[in-house]
Amino acid sequence: DPMPRSRGSFGFNSLGLADFSGNVWEWTSTCYVRTTLVADGSGVASSVDNCGVHVLEGLHRAYMSNFVSDGKSGGCAVGTPPDNLGFRLIRDHRGWANRILGYLGIA
Repeated sequence: DPMPRSRGSFGFNSLGLADFSGNVWEWTSTCYVRTTLVADGSGVASSVDNCGVHVLEGLHRAYMSNFVSDGKSGGCAVGTPPDNLGFRLIRDHRGWANRILGYLGIA
């Protein structure tokens, strides 16, 4: 469904964030981690972080290599970016001073 929807149309997650299961995937700051478990599953045998690949969240979790679509640069960056990939900007209306005062129990 490519049409924009009003806030909350796709519901809220357990943290109170709206529309993470909507029609636009969003970049996260989480790097891809390849993990190998020990044979009995009791722990991690090895893991490799790859911050050239980040986790995308949407209706499903996906992994995407970092690239910016710029036809002049060539390689993987040539072409049109996918329509379902976007950014979510979040602003804290309270501001940093009020957060500190709230933490101290003053505000």
